[in-house]
Amino acid sequence: DRMVADTAPRLFAIAQQYGTTFDGEIIAWGLKFRGRRPRCEIVSPHYPLRMSLEKPETALHLLSLNPDFTPHLIWHTPHRR
Repeated sequence: DRMVADTAPRLFAIAQQYGTTFDGEIIAWGLKFRGRRPRCEIVSPHYPLRMSLEKPETALHLLSLNPDFTPHLIWHTPHRR
């Protein structure tokens, strides 16, 4: 159990904000691994998208092609049961 907790990847989402409103959606989920290359794996629940990147912030640049949308990196800590 301790080994799993010590080596578990961090979970993050990339949310896309529409214009200046608070509307948006999660466009991708990612896992950030420690001490491993590539260090991040990113998948989309809506599109045929999968990326292996060095860092999550790179995905923000790659997913910000449309000027009407602003991508945001959001770290998530799941609740333990």
